[in-house]
Amino acid sequence: MADAQTVNADRLPTLTEVLELGRETATASPDGEAPTALAAVPETAAEPGAGAAGDLVAQVLALLEPRLGALLETRLREALAPALARAADGLIRDVRAELAPTLRGLVEEAVAQAGRQPR
Repeated sequence: MADAQTVNADRLPTLTEVLELGRETATASPDGEAPTALAAVPETAAEPGAGAAGDLVAQVLALLEPRLGALLETRLREALAPALARAADGLIRDVRAELAPTLRGLVEEAVAQAGRQPR
Protein backbone atom coordinates (compact mmCIF):
# COMPACT_ATOMS: atom_id res chain seq x y z
CA MET A 1 0.00 0.00 0.00
CA ALA A 2 1.15 3.55 -0.67
CA ASP A 3 2.51 5.69 2.11
CA ALA A 4 0.65 8.92 3.07
CA GLN A 5 3.36 11.04 1.48
CA THR A 6 3.49 9.05 -1.78
CA VAL A 7 -0.24 8.93 -2.61
CA ASN A 8 -0.75 10.32 -6.11
CA ALA A 9 -2.58 13.65 -6.14
CA ASP A 10 -4.79 12.50 -9.03
CA ARG A 11 -6.04 9.41 -7.13
CA LEU A 12 -7.88 9.53 -3.82
CA PRO A 13 -7.28 6.62 -1.45
CA THR A 14 -10.11 4.19 -0.79
CA LEU A 15 -11.72 3.83 2.63
CA THR A 16 -9.86 0.59 3.34
CA GLU A 17 -6.54 2.20 2.43
CA VAL A 18 -7.23 5.09 4.79
CA LEU A 19 -8.20 2.74 7.60
CA GLU A 20 -5.17 0.52 7.02
CA LEU A 21 -2.91 3.57 6.92
CA GLY A 22 -4.49 4.82 10.15
CA ARG A 23 -3.95 1.46 11.81
CA GLU A 24 -0.30 1.35 10.71
CA THR A 25 0.47 4.87 11.94
CA ALA A 26 -1.45 4.35 15.18
CA THR A 27 0.29 1.15 16.13
CA ALA A 28 3.72 2.28 15.01
CA SER A 29 4.03 5.80 16.41
CA PRO A 30 7.66 6.11 17.50
CA ASP A 31 7.25 9.73 18.61
CA GLY A 32 4.96 8.69 21.48
CA GLU A 33 1.87 10.49 20.20
CA ALA A 34 -1.55 9.12 21.09
CA PRO A 35 -2.89 6.53 18.66
CA THR A 36 -5.80 7.36 16.39
CA ALA A 37 -9.37 6.59 17.41
CA LEU A 38 -9.48 3.58 15.10
CA ALA A 39 -6.55 1.92 16.81
CA ALA A 40 -8.14 2.53 20.23
CA VAL A 41 -11.15 0.38 19.30
CA PRO A 42 -10.70 -3.21 20.41
CA GLU A 43 -10.48 -5.59 17.51
CA THR A 44 -13.37 -8.02 17.67
CA ALA A 45 -14.75 -10.03 14.81
CA ALA A 46 -18.41 -9.58 13.93
CA GLU A 47 -18.68 -13.35 13.50
CA PRO A 48 -16.21 -16.12 14.22
CA GLY A 49 -13.97 -16.49 11.21
CA ALA A 50 -15.21 -13.27 9.61
CA GLY A 51 -11.65 -12.09 9.07
CA ALA A 52 -10.55 -8.58 8.22
CA ALA A 53 -13.95 -7.56 6.83
CA GLY A 54 -15.64 -8.53 10.09
CA ASP A 55 -13.00 -6.66 12.07
CA LEU A 56 -13.51 -3.59 9.93
CA VAL A 57 -17.29 -3.72 10.33
CA ALA A 58 -16.96 -4.12 14.09
CA GLN A 59 -14.53 -1.22 14.34
CA VAL A 60 -16.62 1.13 12.21
CA LEU A 61 -19.78 0.25 14.15
CA ALA A 62 -18.01 0.78 17.46
CA LEU A 63 -16.85 4.21 16.31
CA LEU A 64 -20.21 5.27 14.90
CA GLU A 65 -22.60 3.73 17.43
CA PRO A 66 -22.84 6.69 19.85
CA ARG A 67 -23.39 9.18 17.04
CA LEU A 68 -25.83 6.91 15.23
CA GLY A 69 -27.85 6.41 18.40
CA ALA A 70 -28.14 10.14 19.01
CA LEU A 71 -28.97 10.80 15.36
CA LEU A 72 -31.59 8.06 15.30
CA GLU A 73 -33.23 9.37 18.46
CA THR A 74 -33.34 12.91 17.07
CA ARG A 75 -34.83 11.78 13.76
CA LEU A 76 -37.40 9.58 15.50
CA ARG A 77 -38.48 12.46 17.72
CA GLU A 78 -38.79 14.74 14.68
CA ALA A 79 -40.80 12.14 12.78
CA LEU A 80 -43.03 11.08 15.68
CA ALA A 81 -43.80 14.53 17.12
CA PRO A 82 -46.36 15.56 14.45
CA ALA A 83 -48.00 12.11 14.46
CA LEU A 84 -48.27 12.10 18.25
CA ALA A 85 -49.67 15.65 18.24
CA ARG A 86 -52.36 14.63 15.72
CA ALA A 87 -53.19 11.54 17.79
CA ALA A 88 -53.46 13.63 20.96
CA ASP A 89 -55.72 16.17 19.21
CA GLY A 90 -57.97 13.36 18.00
CA LEU A 91 -58.16 11.85 21.48
CA ILE A 92 -59.01 15.21 23.01
CA ARG A 93 -61.85 15.75 20.49
CA ASP A 94 -63.20 12.24 21.12
CA VAL A 95 -63.06 12.55 24.90
CA ARG A 96 -64.56 16.04 24.80
CA ALA A 97 -67.44 14.75 22.65
CA GLU A 98 -68.02 11.88 25.09
CA LEU A 99 -67.78 14.05 28.21
CA ALA A 100 -70.02 16.87 26.95
CA PRO A 101 -73.33 14.99 27.48
CA THR A 102 -72.20 13.83 30.93
CA LEU A 103 -71.25 17.35 31.94
CA ARG A 104 -74.53 18.70 30.53
CA GLY A 105 -76.47 16.12 32.58
CA LEU A 106 -74.58 17.05 35.76
CA VAL A 107 -75.30 20.75 35.22
CA GLU A 108 -79.01 20.09 34.57
CA GLU A 109 -79.23 17.97 37.72
CA ALA A 110 -77.47 20.65 39.80
CA VAL A 111 -79.82 23.37 38.44
CA ALA A 112 -82.87 21.21 39.15
CA GLN A 113 -81.67 20.54 42.69
CA ALA A 114 -81.00 24.23 43.25
CA GLY A 115 -84.51 25.07 41.98
CA ARG A 116 -86.13 22.67 44.47
CA GLN A 117 -84.39 24.12 47.51
CA PRO A 118 -86.30 26.85 49.38
CA ARG A 119 -84.80 30.32 49.45
